[in-house]
Amino acid sequence: MENNWWGGASGPGAGGANGISGNIDADPFATTPISGIDGCGSDTGTCSFSEITDERVEVRPGPDHGIATIENPDGITRIRLYGLINLSFVSITGNNGATFTPAGGDPLDFTVTGLPTQIEVTFEQVDVSNPAAAYNAETYSPCNGGALVSNLDPPLTLGVEDETPTQFELAGNYPNPFNPQTTIRFAVPEAAHVTLTVYDVTGRLVTTLVQSELAAGRHEVTWDGRDASGRLQASGVYLYRLEAVGADGTPQTATRRMTLLK
Repeated sequence: MENNWWGGASGPGAGGANGISGNIDADPFATTPISGIDGCGSDTGTCSFSEITDERVEVRPGPDHGIATIENPDGITRIRLYGLINLSFVSITGNNGATFTPAGGDPLDFTVTGLPTQIEVTFEQVDVSNPAAAYNAETYSPCNGGALVSNLDPPLTLGVEDETPTQFELAGNYPNPFNPQTTIRFAVPEAAHVTLTVYDVTGRLVTTLVQSELAAGRHEVTWDGRDASGRLQASGVYLYRLEAVGADGTPQTATRRMTLLK
């Protein structure tokens, strides 16, 4: 997983006296996030640039997927994806009940309702022999009357071969959101006792998908949206938690979220 922060505002209106008159481009080589700027470009914390995290999601056999998670505490009102290299768009989802409507004739330019503070975009690798990939995400914030725009352009490294994993990993489920079922993938670098459980947002245990000794390698399991008694669960957000205990007895854990839609 690679965390990409954007700082060092530049572009029309950044640091000027006339307010933000156009896009504020963020420096992809900065190492710390911007706290925010006001209408005149001063660093006051009143506005926030979008932050992004992207990760490779291995899908074996077949192409890998990449998930870009974009966050802005002020909310996001529009997102435009462009400049895709070795990637094709699969899906987009957000919190706060967000809905995404293509704007104009561009299928990857979305008007966003619900004012989500977090958006997840899933891409699919086009050429499975090429690990290099890239994309751009232009996000619009309601801060400063909707004039603040963050342009984000991280690289995304995908896979080309099925090697033995070197670290513990819980990947994002695919598809997400899902109906009626989704696949959860994970990796353990050594033989371990593995437990994979699903909880609702109140912390109630819904079902246990895996509870056994597994060999080192990449594994996957499918959840059909039902609890341990076979009852179909309601639409909503669910958490899935992976725990692996290796030879030294030290547990490794990771938790992610997924959305069931009906």
